Amino acid sequence: NLESGQLDLIERMAATDAPAVKKNPKLHLYQQPGVAYQAILFNLGHGPAAKSPLGEDVRVRQAFVKAIDRAAINQVVFDGTQTPSNQFEAPHTPYWDPAFPVPPRDLAGAKKLLQEAGLTKVPVTLLVANSPDSKQVGELIQAMAGEAGFDVKLRVEEANTGVAAAKAGDFQAFGVIWSGRADPDGNASIWLSKNGFLNWGNYENPAYNDLLSQARAVTDVGQRRALYAKADAIFQHDVPMMVLYHQTWMFASSTKLTGFVPVPDGLIRPQGIKLAP
Repeated sequence: NLESGQLDLIERMAATDAPAVKKNPKLHLYQQPGVAYQAILFNLGHGPAAKSPLGEDVRVRQAFVKAIDRAAINQVVFDGTQTPSNQFEAPHTPYWDPAFPVPPRDLAGAKKLLQEAGLTKVPVTLLVANSPDSKQVGELIQAMAGEAGFDVKLRVEEANTGVAAAKAGDFQAFGVIWSGRADPDGNASIWLSKNGFLNWGNYENPAYNDLLSQARAVTDVGQRRALYAKADAIFQHDVPMMVLYHQTWMFASSTKLTGFVPVPDGLIRPQGIKLAP
């Protein structure tokens, strides 16, 4: 109970609970920037749902991205605790690419791209998980994209139902989460390589796929950075997926607890943790 302070240690706490922890002298708040990320996966070629302007025209996807304010989502839904992002790699990691900082919202640019595509109103169905945070993020995206000319309808599903729909190609845009990996191959290839096991949107770009394969085959960090930078440039242009933010893992503990050290993967390491009587 956060109000009474009767707890030893809780993990993956909601950002909205942080103020209550901060105010309670019996509790300590931990915030650890993580490697997990939240994103929107677009269906580019998997089943009938892909036959839409969003799936068929890169300008429409680029317009959708420009219409969204990642910083506002972070402030409104998460009280500024998350890390807005547009890459698979988090800013505090070695493979983050400084050539692609998080862009500000560009509503005029979004409208211009839709105009170039010959469109004024674009229907989009966004599949989101049935959780308070996911629904609130979806509602903000719905409102922001609506100002650019997208008619976004939210489809709220329980997690397993949503995954089943994605596997079947029954989606246009799908809000997804990945726990993140220390190596970039485990963050990008699973979603976007030709044979990636989560490539539910059927994205296929031979140049992108080749760069991922080359980077996977070398160990030198400098060489790998250069290859992933080239891959990231393709990713930013093609927009098969839109990264929204990297997760900040939040924990709360009794002030009697010592020795707890949070790490970027969000998992608790019990070694060294002690609780005073």
